Amino acid sequence: MGNRRLSRKRLLSLEKRGQKVTKSDLGMGAGMSGTFVRCNKMRDGSLVVVELVLDLGTSAAVVASHAANDVIGVDGASGTIFTWDASIHGYLIDLEMLVLETPTTGDDDLHIYYHSAEINANAAGNGGTDSAVDITTAVKGRSHSAAIGTGDLSSLQYFYIVSDGSTAGTYAAGKILIRTTGFVLDEDATDTFV
Repeated sequence: MGNRRLSRKRLLSLEKRGQKVTKSDLGMGAGMSGTFVRCNKMRDGSLVVVELVLDLGTSAAVVASHAANDVIGVDGASGTIFTWDASIHGYLIDLEMLVLETPTTGDDDLHIYYHSAEINANAAGNGGTDSAVDITTAVKGRSHSAAIGTGDLSSLQYFYIVSDGSTAGTYAAGKILIRTTGFVLDEDATDTFV
């Protein structure tokens, strides 16, 4: 067997995209599944980064902001953007939201919360745990991140976006990227860094 060499172009492509993750793998709720563009998982030693791209202005669903502090998404359906899973996200240490396209019509004050149960869009979402990721005026190029101390997230695993402002409306545009950074402890003794 010979060595198989990767070209620089192929290696760059693999490093950019990583492993594909489906919305089913993410445990995405029905109220946000229409916003799914792509999700990829990349590994660097014991760190794992998951990038999820959402399009709030998608034609595949009627995604809206509702009253202040309500979960965004399709009215009455689960607004979960992802369900924490250690096998996908690792043990979370950081959460970030980046604005790739300015949201229009719907509220542009976006905040990420997490909770022990799924919460439907158009229901109060600020009763969950505040992740401290908050973009007061979401415009293209803005981002915000916060450290996450998960410990045991078994009872706090559903992540969703809350509109902190009072603008109600169906999104006509608005692409955002949610990035999680976590660490994994490999079971195989030969791969363990501890």
